[in-house]
Amino acid sequence: MEKNRNGGKNLIGFLSLAKTITPILVTSLIGIGLITILNFDDINLVTLSEKNIAHAQLEDSTASQNIVDLKVAERNNNFVWTSVNGQVNPTLNLKSGIDYTIQVESMDNNITHQLIIQNESGKQLTKSDEISNGQTDDFTFTFRDIGKYQYHCQYHPETMHGNIVVS
Repeated sequence: MEKNRNGGKNLIGFLSLAKTITPILVTSLIGIGLITILNFDDINLVTLSEKNIAHAQLEDSTASQNIVDLKVAERNNNFVWTSVNGQVNPTLNLKSGIDYTIQVESMDNNITHQLIIQNESGKQLTKSDEISNGQTDDFTFTFRDIGKYQYHCQYHPETMHGNIVVS
């Protein structure tokens, strides 16, 4: 066992290399959405529980304050919704009875977008304001019932669409 810079003992000998390998590891974990915050000044062992791994898409698409963040992006000459870490049209795994703030942000161009959320039958449940030219819109929505829902752009439904699973 090796001592770390604070005089404590590392549980695994290679952790003394943390300053070298941690930025690479952290960048990889952030890229796949498993962690979002790390304090490089005080490196600690990060344990990823099964719950964190099972809800990686939720963590990717929502923040700890129940915020769903979707941005407009262009991929292969088509508009799509992207999550915080770049997932295209991500499936959102949400909980019923929780107030979610849904944030949508457009690209900086003259193309208009509007997020529509609907149930499986196609009934519209809520929608954002129209956005373009880098605008954002935040609105609150609570899913009351467990089930499957969809989201799409009013103007680009073929390429800007995804699923919402509410448990």
